[in-house]
Amino acid sequence: MFKGIYGDVEFVPPIWDPDRQHYYRIHYETLFEDDYSGMYPKRMGANVYITVYDKDFQLKAEGQ
Repeated sequence: MFKGIYGDVEFVPPIWDPDRQHYYRIHYETLFEDDYSGMYPKRMGANVYITVYDKDFQLKAEGQ
């Protein structure tokens, strides 16, 4: 259950870059150990992604 709640994709609010006239949006999913003996699994890292939008929120690029 813990992994189901905290393992979902999380989104950070868009960040405006006035110089480039782009929005940047970061989202990530937390990675947990598969085998654990305690009450909660240990966080092992995250997969992090960035998406770039223009000023009209048209997708320009995305990547990990």
